[in-house]
Amino acid sequence: MPSTPVEGSLSSALTSEHRRLDELWNETRRTVENDASAERITRLEAFGKELRRHILDEEEILFPRFEERTGTRAGGPTAVMRMEHRQMEALIQELITTLGKGSGPVQVAEQTKVFSSLMDGHDKKEEGMLYPMMDRAFGEVEGPALLAKTSLGRCEA
Repeated sequence: MPSTPVEGSLSSALTSEHRRLDELWNETRRTVENDASAERITRLEAFGKELRRHILDEEEILFPRFEERTGTRAGGPTAVMRMEHRQMEALIQELITTLGKGSGPVQVAEQTKVFSSLMDGHDKKEEGMLYPMMDRAFGEVEGPALLAKTSLGRCEA
């Protein structure tokens, strides 16, 4: 069970971003599974871009500083998260390919289910373990400063 993030903390902001992405995925999934038009590929590509932005925030800004701060990388929590990021990106690309080939609704539904399961598990690990670890590692000053360097921080400015 994920811990409740402290309001204004890095984990609070990132958890809120996960909820935004969850909502976007749920809307995208409904379109992908129920709409036969080209709109479903457009929606899926747009979701993929939003997911990629979030991944880049973590992998280019937050993870390297966390690894530096804690001395972990290989085999540590960020290595697992990176691996899962690659899996999620690959699943989105596979789904785009599946839609482009005009595959049937059963295959599309199976792929969206696999992606949903992976994303849900990934979010739970980050929110329940990694984000609280980041809050402790970065503290009340460095955490917000790092957040300000992400796309989330640039949007709030």
